[in-house]
Amino acid sequence: MTKILGISFLLWSSISFANVTGDWTGWGTWTYEGAGTNCITMKLSFVETKDKLKRLGGFFDCQVAEQEVDSGEWIKQGNNLIQDGIVVGNITENTIHITEKYSDTVKIVSDIAIEAGHFDYSEVWYDRNDIVIYEIAGRLFKRQ
Repeated sequence: MTKILGISFLLWSSISFANVTGDWTGWGTWTYEGAGTNCITMKLSFVETKDKLKRLGGFFDCQVAEQEVDSGEWIKQGNNLIQDGIVVGNITENTIHITEKYSDTVKIVSDIAIEAGHFDYSEVWYDRNDIVIYEIAGRLFKRQ
């Protein structure tokens, strides 16, 4: 029984999270107060190591609106993503969830669902009352 538990622990501890390292590009939508527009280009870049997740930046071209995506860095501690000593998200085998403070009155919640060769991206901006300001969603593919 002890051998089975030991083997199970070794197998579980060796499971690697889906690695998002690389340059990703795709397309999506930007919705503001119910109206939306297509994002003809969405780009994000990441570096993931055993101990850290880094967003190197990105850019969304949504025709009537453009957005530069800032860089970010999180420490990986188990499934938690930590920034400035605070748990701000989590990472699993095929998902990433991060909440970022944009300002004193706005937070950004980002989710990535990783599948073979692509990920689905969601970014929702909330005001201080947790009312949605706008939503960005897209599908990005890893550039080779």
